[in-house]
Amino acid sequence: MRASSWSPPQGALGPTYTDALRAVFETNYYGTVRTSQAFVPVISGSGGGAIINVLSDATWFAPSFVAAYAASKSAVWGYTNALRTDVRDQAIQVLGLHVGMLDTDMTRGIDAKKSDPLDVVAVTLDGLENGDEEVLADHKAQEVKSTLSSARPFYFDPVFAD
Repeated sequence: MRASSWSPPQGALGPTYTDALRAVFETNYYGTVRTSQAFVPVISGSGGGAIINVLSDATWFAPSFVAAYAASKSAVWGYTNALRTDVRDQAIQVLGLHVGMLDTDMTRGIDAKKSDPLDVVAVTLDGLENGDEEVLADHKAQEVKSTLSSARPFYFDPVFAD
């Protein structure tokens, strides 16, 4: 399982946005690529298995205050889809896990609705057992993705209340 890091709150035009973008991409995107490159041969050599890339509901929208994080998660989603195609014939299941805010040490002090990590683990394991390629682990991820092809998708005007 490959998770990620958060980025300092700032908009896409912030004075240090480019630096934040590089740092977040180094962890979230390039870290995912490097981890996959290291483990795919091991998983394949063991007869198969699974890779879970932890994405976000921010894969599909970019709130200004986490623009770098959202961009990195969108990039990892694209990589996850490409990786899935590349390793399918090696008996490796690639699951993209989309989840909103998790109740973890990283989000302590943020006043927002958060998902229980144990609930997310349960639906993720169910998804693996079912052979799913994508899991939308909570209400927010389900809501955001469901609007992507609507006339007024969530990403046009993100509203953070549930």
